[in-house]
Amino acid sequence: MLSGNFVSATTILDKVMRKFRITEIDTETAMEAIADFLDHTKVPIVLEKKIKHLVVTDGRAMLPSDMTMLWQTALVTGVDSIEEAECGKGALCPMRWSTDTFHLRHHCEDSPDFEQDGTITYTLNKGFIYPNFNSGIIALSYFALPTDDEGYPLVPADEQWQKGAVFAVAYEWAFGAWHADEISDKKFQIIERDRDWYFAQAVNYSKVSMFLDRLESMKNDALRTIPRPDQHKEFYKNMQLPESRIFRRQSGFINETSDVTKTVSKNVTINTTTNSHPAP
Repeated sequence: MLSGNFVSATTILDKVMRKFRITEIDTETAMEAIADFLDHTKVPIVLEKKIKHLVVTDGRAMLPSDMTMLWQTALVTGVDSIEEAECGKGALCPMRWSTDTFHLRHHCEDSPDFEQDGTITYTLNKGFIYPNFNSGIIALSYFALPTDDEGYPLVPADEQWQKGAVFAVAYEWAFGAWHADEISDKKFQIIERDRDWYFAQAVNYSKVSMFLDRLESMKNDALRTIPRPDQHKEFYKNMQLPESRIFRRQSGFINETSDVTKTVSKNVTINTTTNSHPAP
């Protein structure tokens, strides 16, 4: 399972130089290769989850520069400034992706004309978010590449991810060396093969090696007899809670939420014939 720990990109760079006997490698190229590797995987559990508040002016707001994947958007009501919103004041109203084909026609820079129909929606375009209101404050929940204090990317400390990053950097170095006829085709193909192998291994490891607490939350969300189609309005915060049912008997109701085993153990007769059909 993922440990939740990270190592600096400089650690990955040192491993590349030791493993491939490289005496010098361009730091900027290596950092870019690691960032591309993490960005290409798009595995949310190894990215850093952030919340940022934006001020909407003239119907748009600039998206965070470090955003890799947008998670959810909300309108902040009951606040007068972004400082109040960042302090947790106000209420959050979930927004939905606009399905209006002509949504952007209300966002002309010369004459914005916003229509309020009771549904708060938005779209993304060219580094901006376009809600269907003229001004206000919105909150973004998004994923970003984790970085250290110097701005270098951080790599999950698990061995699968470290090896994936090592071969991602090695591939960038090998491609340049192969292009300059400094290494043979066979050596380059071996590094390219191992890069693809460890890339897939890192991604699959994150999907199948889940810790028990996360599996429990997934199980509680999946094992349900009553669908919950309105979780969006609560920002999906109660998906991990198990379903509680009240079982009914012929003489009345049981005022206790429990599972079937506990109910039967108390000698309670459960009515199972009310909605049943006779056997043919």
